[in-house]
Amino acid sequence: MPTVSLLTIVKGRRQNLHNQMRGIRALTQVPGEVIVVHMNEPTDPDLPDPGCKLVEVTIKSKGEDQLPIARARNHAATLATGEILVFLDVDCIPAPTYPENLVPVVEFTRGLVMGNPLYLPVDSGRDDWAADELAAAAMVHPRRPPIPSGGYVPSEEYHLFWSLCFGIYKETFLETGGFDENYRGYGGEDTDFAFTARAAGIRFFLADARVYHQHHVTHSPPLNHVEDLVVNANAFRKKWGGWPMEGWLRAFQDAGLIKWTEDELSLLRLPTEGEIQNSRSVDPFA
Repeated sequence: MPTVSLLTIVKGRRQNLHNQMRGIRALTQVPGEVIVVHMNEPTDPDLPDPGCKLVEVTIKSKGEDQLPIARARNHAATLATGEILVFLDVDCIPAPTYPENLVPVVEFTRGLVMGNPLYLPVDSGRDDWAADELAAAAMVHPRRPPIPSGGYVPSEEYHLFWSLCFGIYKETFLETGGFDENYRGYGGEDTDFAFTARAAGIRFFLADARVYHQHHVTHSPPLNHVEDLVVNANAFRKKWGGWPMEGWLRAFQDAGLIKWTEDELSLLRLPTEGEIQNSRSVDPFA
């Protein structure tokens, strides 16, 4: 079996990261190493033992408010010694069989394989928890395609790729160039990576490798990220010829925040603090 590195990046989210490490320790197939890249923050001296080699590093960006998300993922991949990279968002606790159900699909298909994120309600995953309790509480995303239990399916819908949970050979990842570091902060970089994989002839698969997304308050639409989203949408349009995140852009347009036409996107104004507060949502699928 190929060697495996599990990678996560983090800013804040200390309890979520601790929960993730506990989940990794309980995996049926523990990876050879876990790599944690902190963004604009120090490493965590109290991080629970994941049951394997742990590598913790910090990277910094020029502005504390601009998270170097793409660079952090690429840096984690560069540090990895495993043949297969298993990415896991810091908000996700892996089900015990996450690598067990993901890695063989990557090995067999040599493709880009996304796992199956399920969503926890508000009070799940707090303090003491057990994997079977998370499994019982977790909810299926209503707008994601079904995946056979324990299996996988090919997909031509590369726009469905999310970086919450996925696996890929390190060699393949590096051949794509990784995540495009021209994207700033939040938004667009996942779809860009998937489109890059498609352009390189890398097949896309959805596997029933489950992870549990820990609940947190979001903004719907993400008014708190409107500046980054405008920059990134323009970068995506220039690169791929179409607009990403059209639902969010439409909401920004309706709020008078942006000017958006078939060929042009620009920021008209920033949202007020009141507008940002009113966009807060506890909907796990927002």
